[in-house]
Amino acid sequence: MVSTELTKLVVTANPDYWRKDAKGGKLPYLDGITFTYVPDAQPRVSGVKSGSLAATMFSSASEAKQMKDLQKNKSVTSIMSPEDYYPSIWLNNKIAPFSSKNARLAVSHALDREKFVKVRQKGLGSVPDSIVGPNNIMYNKKNFAGFDLAAAKADVAAYKAETGKDLEFTYPVNTASSDDVANSTLIKQMLEAAGIKMNVLPQTTAEIITKRSLSNIRRCRFC
Repeated sequence: MVSTELTKLVVTANPDYWRKDAKGGKLPYLDGITFTYVPDAQPRVSGVKSGSLAATMFSSASEAKQMKDLQKNKSVTSIMSPEDYYPSIWLNNKIAPFSSKNARLAVSHALDREKFVKVRQKGLGSVPDSIVGPNNIMYNKKNFAGFDLAAAKADVAAYKAETGKDLEFTYPVNTASSDDVANSTLIKQMLEAAGIKMNVLPQTTAEIITKRSLSNIRRCRFC
């Protein structure tokens, strides 16, 4: 590693790296790489089209439109990764409200994953039926709490009976990404249909990076 900043990481090749490629050539091929975090998709699209970025990464969780558009561009090579992981929301079960199993089940049952794949992923990827994708060694459909609005409402009622409180939590959103904002809008609609109140907390990229490792965060954004 050469240097690191809040949104940038610079690395250099290890001169003592021992592995060879299939033809016996020296690895790595590059002398170094600069990784830059760009939260909004459009600058990444422009960068890879113009050549100012050698490569960029997109997620079907929120950037399917850009991915499909770039696949039509003959000057850009697209590489689709296998489904090792699904877009995910991680709940902090050490603190309220998600220290309650009823709260966790309510959110999981309220998420219409089929609708999310259709609306936000533009059909890219499959509807999740496990916490990880089918190519992952941990893939297991047993006891997966998929979309079930009636069950979600029952979970919300069970949470209130358990705690005496309405199910409510805060959901931080990176306002630098229009796709993250669109994702949170759809998720909020799904949860509200089950009686769950989701308070959207607008945050900058710097705030999200700083707070993600703190113990008081109640959930992690789509990964």
